[in-house]
Amino acid sequence: MIRKLVLTATFSFFASGCGAAATSTWKSPDEAWPEPNKTTSAKKPAKKADIPGVEAEPSAPLPEVGDFTVQRYSGSFRKYPVTVTEEVIAREGNLMIVDNTLEDGSQTLRFRTRVDLKSKRVVAASKLENGSETEISLADYEALMAATVFTADSNEERIGNEEATCLVSGKELDCEVTSYRVMVGGKPAKLSVTTSKAMADRDVAGEIMTDDGNLIYRAEIVEIGNRKPTSSVASAD
Repeated sequence: MIRKLVLTATFSFFASGCGAAATSTWKSPDEAWPEPNKTTSAKKPAKKADIPGVEAEPSAPLPEVGDFTVQRYSGSFRKYPVTVTEEVIAREGNLMIVDNTLEDGSQTLRFRTRVDLKSKRVVAASKLENGSETEISLADYEALMAATVFTADSNEERIGNEEATCLVSGKELDCEVTSYRVMVGGKPAKLSVTTSKAMADRDVAGEIMTDDGNLIYRAEIVEIGNRKPTSSVASAD
């Protein structure tokens, strides 16, 4: 059965407020449309966190202040590659404050999102510019982050999977690459999704490539870690 395939996977810490992907993360076809009696692999346990009124899901541990990821989106779907840096800078009650830096060619845009820790969804967004923070709508925020989104026309079938070694932040990880046959612009292509048990709360990479070797879309985590926040709530610098 042919189904619409929307790339909405798990690179980002959080989901957007209106249900669309915040930083172009996708859900694999197997997860979006599970087979009968299909079981999923075990997820790593959540981090212990002393946050009153907030329960961490075992499959999605809450990020900590200082956690960051650098994600890169490239391919023929855009003129220039896009890099998104996502950094948890503070906590305000039951909200986590996350700074996002989007680099698109010669343009660099900075945003700040406030995330409800219970739902793990973006509830407010603002633009950081010239040392000030200006509130914007969630619709405007999602429109700006749409620079990282790509949608295949349909999912035809799962092709198979294989073990591989992937490199994240200079560290080699044991990974698994699952491939699917998809259609893009009326032409067949292959979607490959890379996952690792070492990063069970998110995908490592994914790409769509045509049969003649044209890379349409690639999303990948190039760096991940924890560091002293480079910004603060009081200042955009």
